[in-house]
Parts: sequence; structure tokens; C-alpha cells
Amino acid sequence: MKVKSVLLMAVALGCGLVAMLGVQQALSSNQSNGSDDGFGMVLVATAEIPPGTPLTDDNVKFERWPKETIPPGAVTKPEEYEQRALRVRTFPGEIIMKAKLGAKGEFGAAADIPKGMRVISVPVDPTMTNSGLIWPGCRVDVFVTYKSMDRRIGTEIATVLEDVEVFAIDNNRDVAEQDPSEIKAKTISLLVTPEEAMRLKRAEEMGHLHVAMRGSGDDTRIHTALRFDDVNAAFQHMDAATPPPDSASGNAVGSGLLSFLNRQAGNAADSDQEEEEETTSTWKIHIYSASGERVEEVELPEAEQHAAASAAVSAERPVKNPLLGYLKRVLKAP
Repeated sequence: MKVKSVLLMAVALGCGLVAMLGVQQALSSNQSNGSDDGFGMVLVATAEIPPGTPLTDDNVKFERWPKETIPPGAVTKPEEYEQRALRVRTFPGEIIMKAKLGAKGEFGAAADIPKGMRVISVPVDPTMTNSGLIWPGCRVDVFVTYKSMDRRIGTEIATVLEDVEVFAIDNNRDVAEQDPSEIKAKTISLLVTPEEAMRLKRAEEMGHLHVAMRGSGDDTRIHTALRFDDVNAAFQHMDAATPPPDSASGNAVGSGLLSFLNRQAGNAADSDQEEEEETTSTWKIHIYSASGERVEEVELPEAEQHAAASAAVSAERPVKNPLLGYLKRVLKAP
């Protein structure tokens, strides 16, 4: 074979090899960018992901989908989901949407609390949660029952909050897989403003809270109901008008004990006075004669009368209890 033919064959093989490598590199680049043949990369869940769970390679992966099937707002790049968690439960095969992701670095329930809002818990029982029918996301009203200032009325009820969202049941943000009959909630958490949170705690201190479930889309307000703010203002006015117990009569326990001791001392004084009154102030004289015995009473002189009375009282008067005197001095001390 001539040298010229060998050189031509070598050049042809080299050009073919270069062309093959170029095509292969171009295909590889297109596949990595998901742009070949109208396909794109999209993030898909590979397992069931509860709310608040960070997204990792263990529960999500990128897949090649036709571009026309990828919805707007889907996660298409790794940096779009790094250090983020989902706000709602996601199932295997579901596309991860940016709108369902929490803020970067925020996981758990805190990621779902809107700015300027608060989450506050209210104690409940199965009857208040409609036997498990109230779930996170439901809308409820909150009422309070309390003892009326008018004793003839007894118990009254007032509206505390209306149309507030249930944030969680106990410590669960997602109860989709639980049987409602098995949910025995002890607390529900409500999403409220800071002012509503303070109003709710004030109502809890004043009486017993109750929760009523609202219908979906029902945003009506109760205009005829007794409002808690009016009730709270009335109670505060009553508290301001009522003097503290210590300012009027002193310590209740000390006052009661001191009154008891004073009564005991008064009874003893009355007893002494009665004894003094009952002490004899005359002298009986028995006179015997032929006609028989005659008894006459002769009034004693004033000096001898006082001496006899003092002697009789001293003999019969009980000894004073030193403990009563000590307790009275202690209770009267400032």
C-alpha cells in the first residue's frame, strides 16, 4: 500500500474519532441540562414526606419529564430545595413545587407560622373537638362560659374569637392517615394574632373555654352575641371598685383568730361580772328564842362588803390563760 493512502486513512480515522467524541459530549451535555428532545429535569418525591421534613436524596430525586408536563413553579434545580422542608404532606411520584416549600433553614411547625401571627394552645375534650372531626386547617369559633356578676343569672356565655384557623391537634400538624374515632385530642393549637392570644388567655382565666366548628367558606360574624371584650371591661371595673381584703379588715385569718380571742376574753369578763353581781352583800343572823328561831339579814358596811366580795371572787375565779394574752399581743402587733 502506498504511503499516501495510509496517511489519508489515518487522517480519516482521526477526523471520525474527533467527530464521534464531539457528538457524544454534546449528547451528554444535553442530557445533563434536560434539554434534549423537549425534555427537562424536575424534582419528584420518592417517598411519603410529612410536613416539616427536610428534603434530601433519601426522599426526593430529579427525573426527566417532557417540558409540556412540567408545571410552572416546579423545582428544577438543586439549589432551589437545599435546606428546605415541605409545608404539606407529599406522596411518592408527586412533583415538588416551590410554593409548598418553607423558608430556608426552617423546619418543623415554626416554618408554617405566618409572619406576625402566633400559635396558642387551648385545652379540649372529645366533645369539644366533635369526636375527631376538627383537623388542622379547620376554622372554629371560641366561646367562654363564666359566672355572672348577677347571681340571679348564674352562668353566662360570651364570644371570644371567631373564624380562627386550627394549627395543630395535640402535637400533630397532619392527621390525614388517622382514623377520626381514634383521635383523643387534649389540646388544639390556634393560629391567632398577638392581641387575640392575650384575649384568649384572659378568657381562660375567667371561665371555661369551648370550641365550635365552622363550615367550609363560612366567614359570617355573630353580631347579637355577648362580646368578651365587654365582659372583660365589666369585670375589670368591678375589680377596681372592690377594695382589697387586707385594706378593709386586715388579714382574714388573723382577724378571725383575734376576734375569737376577744370573744373568749369578753366571756371571761362577763363571767367575772356576773360572779361579782351574785356575791352576797348581806349578813344572815340566826336568832334563837323561846318562841323559836328567827333569821334576819343585816347589810354589811361598805368597806367590809367590798372585802368580802373580792375574797369570794378571788376564790372562785379561774386562773387567766397566759397563751390567750400572748396570741392577742402577737396578732395586734404591726
